[in-house]
Amino acid sequence: MRKIWLIFVLTIFMAFLSGYARADESDVLVKNGIKAVSVYDYITAFKDFKKACEMGNGDGCDKLGLLYLRGLGVKQSYKMANELFNKACELGYGMGCNNLGALYDEGLGVKQDHRMAAKLYKKACDMGYGIGCSNLGYSYEMGTGVEQSYRVAAKLYKKACEMGYGMGCNNLGALYDKGLGVKQDHRMAAKLYKKACDMGYGIGCSNLGYLYEKGLGVKQNYRMAAKLYEMACEMGSSEGCNNLGLLYDKGLGVKQDHRMAAKLYKKACETGDSGGCNNLGTLYEEGLGVPMNKFKAYKYLIKAAKMGNVDAQHNLDILCKESPWACK
Repeated sequence: MRKIWLIFVLTIFMAFLSGYARADESDVLVKNGIKAVSVYDYITAFKDFKKACEMGNGDGCDKLGLLYLRGLGVKQSYKMANELFNKACELGYGMGCNNLGALYDEGLGVKQDHRMAAKLYKKACDMGYGIGCSNLGYSYEMGTGVEQSYRVAAKLYKKACEMGYGMGCNNLGALYDKGLGVKQDHRMAAKLYKKACDMGYGIGCSNLGYLYEKGLGVKQNYRMAAKLYEMACEMGSSEGCNNLGLLYDKGLGVKQDHRMAAKLYKKACETGDSGGCNNLGTLYEEGLGVPMNKFKAYKYLIKAAKMGNVDAQHNLDILCKESPWACK
């Protein structure tokens, strides 16, 4: 599963790539703003989105809020992002409702309020935005702001998937994978992960790769797993990079190559995967694919341990016991 915030921050890129059919003046401004963003001209984008928003275009308000959220062409301000998403939502633009919900979920620019977040996700979902349905599904899965229910989560993920939102397909696949709210069915999980992967969601490719690696719902195939992990890694999935690194580490589906494993673990670690940090630390401790360096081993293991990685904490205990000088 992906956290709500990880889903949310991606919307800035997805929204800027979406097309527009209307052609009134404010919509033209939004379209021009999107073109400006595509060439990193955030100053022009800011001016276009601001003018469109002032003309009552909810889409323009939402995109202006995204610029404030990320600090692109303007000083970062969660408060301003909140005000703009709220205005977009009030103007009937569902993505604004969803993004406002994400701010309430994380407590950015507003007091954290999961119940309010869930209400806003529902509003976005009811307006036909798959991301809102998926985020509301996640709220039900986790029991944040609503009564926990895997069944309701599954229904919402299904709705999001049918609306063409790939993360919804992936999250529904994960429920089938684990048998939560639905009957466990690895074959169905594989179909849903593939659908998410085909839509460009790296986590879906990574999850499908795992099924191929373990032979769950599909015939075991390490080469296919490696291919899918590579796709996932290229799409920005830290989990995919780490999993591909493990295959290179063990020589499964690919020729064993500890140097390549180290590169992939490093990429995964730098993008927030605790497993990648732990695995890279282990390679430095053992001198596989990288020069043996106990200090660097400690650096990566402590990073992974702080992320909550249990294996890293175990490996850290061993390192500090055997080489206490490296842990100072």
